[in-house]
Amino acid sequence: YTIPIHEFLRAILLGDYLDYDPTQSPIVNLFDLDSANSNEHFLLPLLLAEIQRQGEQGLEEGFVSVDEVFDYLQSIGFSPAQVVWGIERGVARNLLEAVGADATSSSTSVRISSVGAYTVRKLASMFTYLDSVSVDTPILDQAMRGLIHDVRTLNDRLDRASAFRVYLDKAWVGSGFETSAFDWSSRSDALRAEIEQVRARGNN
Repeated sequence: YTIPIHEFLRAILLGDYLDYDPTQSPIVNLFDLDSANSNEHFLLPLLLAEIQRQGEQGLEEGFVSVDEVFDYLQSIGFSPAQVVWGIERGVARNLLEAVGADATSSSTSVRISSVGAYTVRKLASMFTYLDSVSVDTPILDQAMRGLIHDVRTLNDRLDRASAFRVYLDKAWVGSGFETSAFDWSSRSDALRAEIEQVRARGNN
């Protein structure tokens, strides 16, 4: 008996619930917001990817100064309050490891955990992950909001994930981010290909 990988991942994401519940799931929603700013959909992915990039280049066992994290994220348009939210969220959800009394203090260093690395490098490009967290993500585009709602069939889930992907595509283009650490466009391409593959298998 073979379980498709997307169904196995869905079982981990949802647990005993019909829909993704961020308070119960062991897997974080990377695209959640703290404010009505669509750029924030990419705050946590950018933060994690940049910490990993800097950590791999340094000599401190992967640890990066929080000051460097602030400098990078503020240089691409995030406010100090947004950076604080991202770091605290990353530490609280075991995406980051911190050395220091206060995760956002200038004397603190952080590094990406194995959970954080897997989440930003692998899960962000997977259909089941995108589909599951879509219902937990504030959708700021009113036209797209009506396409992302509770569904149950596989084809409807594929349609919902496709709509969420397009929504994030628009947010990414609108953000103007130019970064080598995290590129949503390449993740979006991988997602589109997986959605097409799952749809083809489901219709055979």
